[in-house]
Amino acid sequence: MTDFGFALHFIKLRVRDLVRMTAFYREGFGLGILDQLTVAEFDEKVLALPGEKAAIILIQYLDGREPTEGGPHATVGFDTRDIEAAHAHLLACGGEAVGGIEDVGFARACFMRDPEGNQLELLEMKAS
Repeated sequence: MTDFGFALHFIKLRVRDLVRMTAFYREGFGLGILDQLTVAEFDEKVLALPGEKAAIILIQYLDGREPTEGGPHATVGFDTRDIEAAHAHLLACGGEAVGGIEDVGFARACFMRDPEGNQLELLEMKAS
């Protein structure tokens, strides 16, 4: 494949409650707010881990439209050093478990949902 210089820039999640979802990603994952934008049609928060370039953008439409475009059909994946502790922490922050923690060969993994139903995947990579 040709090297196009691709790098992950952002994942955008359409949300119903920007305040609640911002708090979940900040408290749950330690993301900081890099930027925010408010225009006539929407409010948007740009969040990222300290020192990371890739961001999660949370967008809430202000005209009452449901966030169906994209919907909860994407998965946002995070690496962690301690999957049990991370899983418990996210539950305490309002996340929902989807099954348990499983060994998938190269890692231990589990699926969760954020407070609006977007799928999250946690991975604790095994030492190589």
